[in-house]
Amino acid sequence: MKFNPIATGTLIAALFASTSAWAATVNVSYSGDFDEDTVLAEDGLPAGDYDTIGGLEDVALFQLIEGTNLFHGSIEAPHDTADVFNIEIADGFRLIGASILWGINLSPIDNPYQSTRLQGADGAPSWHVEESSVTPEIFTIDSLLNGPWGDEVATFNAPTLDVGPGIYLSTLRDNGGTCAIKNLPGSDGFLHPTCVDGIDYTMSFMVERVSTTAPVPVPASLPLLLAGVGGIAAISRRRRKIA
Repeated sequence: MKFNPIATGTLIAALFASTSAWAATVNVSYSGDFDEDTVLAEDGLPAGDYDTIGGLEDVALFQLIEGTNLFHGSIEAPHDTADVFNIEIADGFRLIGASILWGINLSPIDNPYQSTRLQGADGAPSWHVEESSVTPEIFTIDSLLNGPWGDEVATFNAPTLDVGPGIYLSTLRDNGGTCAIKNLPGSDGFLHPTCVDGIDYTMSFMVERVSTTAPVPVPASLPLLLAGVGGIAAISRRRRKIA
């Protein structure tokens, strides 16, 4: 994932305002795997970011397919502090699970990449999926803090889900100083933690088809027929005994 600076905090505020109001959605062709690095520049906005699909007032919409649906991205403070997009569950399907693989580009503390700015849970990013800005949440993972120093790849799972057809908003939001830090030498000859990149992730949404197979009804006359056949057999046995 590449580092994508966005000029001002006004852009992010406008993006959240537009999603809350269910602004125009941009249907994005989707076959189960999408990387924000493939997003082109539109409406004067930079390329390579979910939040720039279509333009400032638009929100991307992905119709999920049966099976595992993947979304790859990166967030970094203060320039790209959130990734926001809509997902759609079509008729005949349901969302049964979600997870996020967080910190893909990070390494343990004895290697070059670190994310020491995630040492405190208060500053760790959160992932939120909701029906809309005014209805109850589907799930929230409050603290994407991977390892005691925030320097390890980790998977965070949503609770068990059973979500039917509809359009839902996914928001991955930075709550502090989210960035990948590398120890770089300074003019004093010592290593200093320096923010060099965003923190990469892969979201997964698991979708299954709703079973439409109904039990075949037993004809109302069948029990009577079986009872009749049984009765005839019983009478026949009694007659043989008498004879």
